[in-house]
Amino acid sequence: MYECLFPWFKFLPDNFFSKTPYKFIFVPMLKAIPHILTLSNLFFGCAAVICLITGNWNQAIIFIFISGIADFFDGMAARALSVSGELGKQLDSLADVVSFGFVPGIISYILISRSMGYSYSPINELNWAAMSGFILTLFSAIRLGKFNIDTRQSHGFIGLNTPTNTFFFCGLLWLVEGHAELINLIDNPYGWVIISVFMSLMMVVPLPMFSFKVKKLSIQGNEYRILLVLGIILLIIFFGKAALSLSVIYYILLSIIQFLLKKKQPVL
Repeated sequence: MYECLFPWFKFLPDNFFSKTPYKFIFVPMLKAIPHILTLSNLFFGCAAVICLITGNWNQAIIFIFISGIADFFDGMAARALSVSGELGKQLDSLADVVSFGFVPGIISYILISRSMGYSYSPINELNWAAMSGFILTLFSAIRLGKFNIDTRQSHGFIGLNTPTNTFFFCGLLWLVEGHAELINLIDNPYGWVIISVFMSLMMVVPLPMFSFKVKKLSIQGNEYRILLVLGIILLIIFFGKAALSLSVIYYILLSIIQFLLKKKQPVL
């Protein structure tokens, strides 16, 4: 069962898996791996929240990337170890509400407050108008709830997934710091609120969006993923770390193009 993760299992004795130490120690440890990854996602999401409210933006973004990695591999580990279950599904959603729901809401709050002349650190003073940024948290919760009961999203997404949305807002922090000229038109309270509302709607809109998981190593079937990777490389070359938000916009545009082209194809 675990050979896909641990190839060296084939060198173990045939009766190894029936022995008591393995059954009562090793198996539970292996089955805990997906939950450990999910809880790691939650832990680093909480750490990112603390960094954001104390003004440590770069550290917060690093923690969110770690959360994203843990979130990507927890489901993969659960399937590889054949331990997928209702507990893992619920834990995953609860962790994502913090890491990819609360975090973008705080970032939006910070950006709105900053554009109104408030402190970069929201822990210093409360801005009720900037609370509108937490619409992202509300719609992230709706998105995660819909994902759990939607059987159509096993091979792709319906609407923008919450980690990608969070990376978009993390990228906005880098844009504010290093490429303010790119966001002059939106660097005001109304601009940030409009972006927050738009991205909130993108999470629940019934738009099919391709996933990042590659099932086979061939060009056919991966055309849009290849275009995404090539586009991201070009954006990084020209904009550095500020390419993060621009890459998400590019991903959304590619998904829209894919949807429109598929819609025009004749049904055989």
